Amino acid sequence: MSKEAQIKAVLEDYLNAESSLKECSHAREETLVRYNHLTEEHHPPGNTYNTHTAAPIISAYDEIKNLDKLIEDTRHKLSEAAAKIKEYIHALKGQPLEVQFAFDSLNHRAGAHQFYLENDELRVRHLSVKIQEP
Repeated sequence: MSKEAQIKAVLEDYLNAESSLKECSHAREETLVRYNHLTEEHHPPGNTYNTHTAAPIISAYDEIKNLDKLIEDTRHKLSEAAAKIKEYIHALKGQPLEVQFAFDSLNHRAGAHQFYLENDELRVRHLSVKIQEP
């Protein structure tokens, strides 16, 4: 794989992880609302659950735990990609790094993206103009 392809892959990995993190966080919020509704609104008779009444609550709980793990893993991937991109920007003496994606069927992210540092924090700007690539 060429160095250009490697760099572009890291940038795409970052954007995909960023998008996945937003989706997972949203799914977790929705599941937590459902879980809280189940535990607060559906009290069992005699304060004892049977398997029928416990199943949806435990299912929602398991889903939250699975989403928490997925969020943790995604944050780790995002952090790794961000560290690599920061290295690229430092190698470029702090100048922004721009990339153009012709299409992105997964996240519909076609277009130009500029990666830059602000107070040593990685930022991404989605540009409305197309970057001319050689």
